[in-house]
Amino acid sequence: MNAVEIFQFFQSKGCSRLDSPKTRKGPLPKRRKKEDMELALELMACIAAIDEGVFPSFNHVKFRFMSRKSKENNVAEYCWPSEKSRESYDVFVQGLEEEILNEMRSHRLILIDEEGAMDYSCDMTPEQYAIGVAVHEVRHRQQKRTKGFRMFSKKDLARADGQLKHFIRLTEILFKTRFKCFEEQGVSAIGRKLSPIEFDAQLIEFLVQDLIHRGTSPKALLELVRLQPPIEGLLINPFFTVDFSRVLG
Repeated sequence: MNAVEIFQFFQSKGCSRLDSPKTRKGPLPKRRKKEDMELALELMACIAAIDEGVFPSFNHVKFRFMSRKSKENNVAEYCWPSEKSRESYDVFVQGLEEEILNEMRSHRLILIDEEGAMDYSCDMTPEQYAIGVAVHEVRHRQQKRTKGFRMFSKKDLARADGQLKHFIRLTEILFKTRFKCFEEQGVSAIGRKLSPIEFDAQLIEFLVQDLIHRGTSPKALLELVRLQPPIEGLLINPFFTVDFSRVLG
């Protein structure tokens, strides 16, 4: 399946879940652009479908459509429960179309082959972008909700192989670049923006977008979203030594 077909599959699954009376879903905000509202629904459906694929028996999360913009300039966020709010996925409706277009203009699809050669020639499609955002936020819920969950970090570079090794290096370079830019711009809360949980989620997002570009299946994509580094550094997982497309296809 290509990116459009995978996106449509998740749209169908996600819309069914959002329409279910058992699903905790907040109302769409009023007086917002039609395009922003439509994109918000599409993005939330994608999040709902991927979340259900990863958490089939733990679906107490709420789906909220926020009328305001994100303080972090994000289009979507996973929120851990607190005294004031329940666990939720939030999509920020105001200016969503413009925010997504800006993101797609400033970010290219990055592909890496098994030898480490990078390809920046491909534009990122709206479907690839939406799935990447959804995967990123569901990964954050995994980090919080999965007991004993092991996240990827730059320390895994020494024991990784193939494409995984190159994408870990890419994520490390990206975070170093962002740190320098944030310092120059006087951005606050740099530690949170470049935290270990963000490194892990960004890596998985990169891997998923590369996999989608090569052609895959929803089942294979969900397997990759669940990927964790090996116990005690052993190369027990085939993803570390062979091409993702052969393992997941």
